[in-house]
Amino acid sequence: MPLHLSVHYNGWTQGAPNPENFKTQRGLHAKFERAYVRANISAAEIEAKVQAPMPTNEPIEERLKTFLSATYNEILPTDYIAGRMASSVAQMRDLIALAWTEAYAQPVGWPETTAKKVEAGEDPTGAL
Repeated sequence: MPLHLSVHYNGWTQGAPNPENFKTQRGLHAKFERAYVRANISAAEIEAKVQAPMPTNEPIEERLKTFLSATYNEILPTDYIAGRMASSVAQMRDLIALAWTEAYAQPVGWPETTAKKVEAGEDPTGAL
């Protein structure tokens, strides 16, 4: 399970049942995301795994839920980590594109208008 989806994100929570005897030392998250990743995964390896953009009409909240759910039960070998990092890169790229698309049609200002209407020639000030 990825650290971001666990209550044990920074080492196993002291006092919690620990049947596998995982480390309880604080700082696990930083050691994993910095030292382990830097020593074992190259940018080229991640780049090779980044998928093509995936346009969607799915709401951002649902897209994030789907993305996080896909990682919930996976384990942490090096190939998995490079794959998750590549997936995260692609997810952020797609979310940024989706946010821009959604913002284009969102009403703003007073009187209310949208970027789409302004580009079509509507006067946003109502002065014309």
